[in-house]
Amino acid sequence: MEETENKKKIKTIYKEFKAYLSQMPLPDSPNAVFYDKSEWEYINEAINRLNTVSGKSYEQFKIIQSHDDAGYARQVKIATIRSKLGGLISTLHEEFFSEEVEPFSGNSKFPNMVINNQNTQHQTQHQQQEQKIELEQMLHTAQETIIEEYGKEKSDEAIDLIKKIIANPKNWAIIATSISGLLAIGKIAFAAALPIIGKILLSSAPVFTT
Repeated sequence: MEETENKKKIKTIYKEFKAYLSQMPLPDSPNAVFYDKSEWEYINEAINRLNTVSGKSYEQFKIIQSHDDAGYARQVKIATIRSKLGGLISTLHEEFFSEEVEPFSGNSKFPNMVINNQNTQHQTQHQQQEQKIELEQMLHTAQETIIEEYGKEKSDEAIDLIKKIIANPKNWAIIATSISGLLAIGKIAFAAALPIIGKILLSSAPVFTT
C-alpha cells in the first residue's frame, strides 16, 4: 500500500514537471536567459519533494546558478532549464511510468523532432529547416549541460555519440554502443541526451546527419 501511495505522489510531481516544461518559453536563441531565480527556483523545490517521496536523489537535475570571479550570479539559460526538465521527465518515465505513453510524443510544447512519415512528402522546405534548427538547438543545449559537468572533451565525445544515434535510428548495435558510451561518461550526460534519443528512436528517418 505504501509503495502505491508513494507512486501516486511521485506521479503528481511527475505531472507537475511536465506542466512546468509545457509552460516554459521556447528560447529565442540558445543564449536566451532568465534573469531572476524566482523564474526557476520552484523546480528545485519540486525536486526536493521528489527526493523525499521517492527515497532517491535527483539532485543532478537541479538548476544551479554559478557565480563569476567577482561573486555575481550568472544568468541561467532557458535552454539549460528545458534540457534538465526534459531529462528529469524522461528519467521518471523510464523508472516509474514506462507503461504510459512516452512523455514527449505529439505535444508541440515539449521538445519534438519527430517527422511523421505519412506527412513527410507534404512538408515544405521551410518546415524541414525549422525541424533541423530545433534539433541543432537541442544538441547545443545538451552540449552545454554536459560541458558544465564534465568539460569540453567529454562533451564532444557525448555529442558524437548522440549524432551516431541520430544518423542510425534503426541500427540497434550502434544505438546500444552509443548509449553505453553516454552512461560511461556519466548520468548527467545520459540525462541530457534522453530527450533527443527518445525522439530519434520514434522516428524512422533522421532529420539531422553528421
